[in-house]
Amino acid sequence: IMPLQYEQDISICQDFSNILSGIDSNLDIKLIDKKCSISDFYSIIKESKALIAMRFHAIICGLMSNVELFGISYDPKVEILLKQCNGCYIKTSEWRENKLYDKYNDWSNKAKTGLTYRIDFFKNVELARQNLEKIVKLLNECSD
Repeated sequence: IMPLQYEQDISICQDFSNILSGIDSNLDIKLIDKKCSISDFYSIIKESKALIAMRFHAIICGLMSNVELFGISYDPKVEILLKQCNGCYIKTSEWRENKLYDKYNDWSNKAKTGLTYRIDFFKNVELARQNLEKIVKLLNECSD
């Protein structure tokens, strides 16, 4: 569990780590309790088996690194990205409402069957790229 924006994220990450440890004591949870550079952050993600992330850019790094991913949604853009990728997530308000256990089990079951979100994510990236190419072409035609 890594705080991408250390000062803002560390207390939430600590809370989440404690709650998750209470749900499954067999988990090997690593909480990165220091400020990291972006390159350190990405290197750690690429070496991880799974990532629990709440920042939009952290989730994108997790998707690009092909690690199991669990999102903490504090912002609609995080939730939208995870929904589009068929990823598992929980809203920050929900884990204190005893919903974390069910969300964790859902994530564990999906993880056993493979990363279904990868296909959706990369398909959406390709569609976005194609749409941008069409827009650029149309803009170029209009300016001629």
